[in-house]
Amino acid sequence: MRSTHEELGSAGTVGVPFRRGGFRVKQVLYRDTPTLPTHSHPLARVCLTMEGGFRESIGGTDCDCGPGTVLLRPPQAPHQDHFGGIPVRNVLVEIEPGRFEECCGAFGGRFVPTLLNGSLLEGLPEKIDHELRTQDASSPVCIEGLILQLMVSASRLLAALKAPRIPAVVTAAIESIERSFRRTVSLSILAEQLGVAPTRLAQQFQRHQGCSVGEFVRRRRVEFAAGLLRDRKLPISRIAVESGFCDQAHLTREFKAAWGTTPLKFRRGDSDASPGGVPLVPEY
Repeated sequence: MRSTHEELGSAGTVGVPFRRGGFRVKQVLYRDTPTLPTHSHPLARVCLTMEGGFRESIGGTDCDCGPGTVLLRPPQAPHQDHFGGIPVRNVLVEIEPGRFEECCGAFGGRFVPTLLNGSLLEGLPEKIDHELRTQDASSPVCIEGLILQLMVSASRLLAALKAPRIPAVVTAAIESIERSFRRTVSLSILAEQLGVAPTRLAQQFQRHQGCSVGEFVRRRRVEFAAGLLRDRKLPISRIAVESGFCDQAHLTREFKAAWGTTPLKFRRGDSDASPGGVPLVPEY
């Protein structure tokens, strides 16, 4: 079995690859490649197929990858790829050991071969591809943030597929929060809107979401703020208000509690802006 960092039989890397925050990201174009023999890679990978399609045999399962699919591949996992000579463009995200341990935690300690439909992941594969192909000064921070969102969304999607059916009242509460999390949201207001007792809503929400309504709202506000921080022209004080926080100090306190860094450091892309972060280093 062959183990390699290179893309066997491919036309090579397209654009400018880079490393940041424990992630190595690059575009790879395969042309005139019928089949890649069984091989493995030392690092875990997330394969975003953007153009074309191929079949990967891994872990005893055949995964049909096409535009928008996301394939999770553990480190050292033997696999074989069947392209049939069709041009395929993939965005490959390699996960370095330190960051991989964190990702495993998000997936409940098990990062197994999995094929996901990108349409269920908030359009994140397409957003990552767009940023990678149109890089500017903000793109490294943006791409790192999008990859983290992708990992979280994938882990939550898999958990939802395995979890018991979520009660209608919890689903309705989440939908209401998604529409209004930037405004005042409270357990009592939600309960009144949904016509249920606050205690019942609180118990059901905690049981099926693993957090309180208030914690869920704060998490969504922080995630929204992280997205706005990509625009360096927006003052952080305005981002705080747009995201539903009282002021910049409130945003900074919640952001640091959730992400382990301040909004300013996150925007700058400082080395401590994410656990295990490393400077931008092009790969060739």
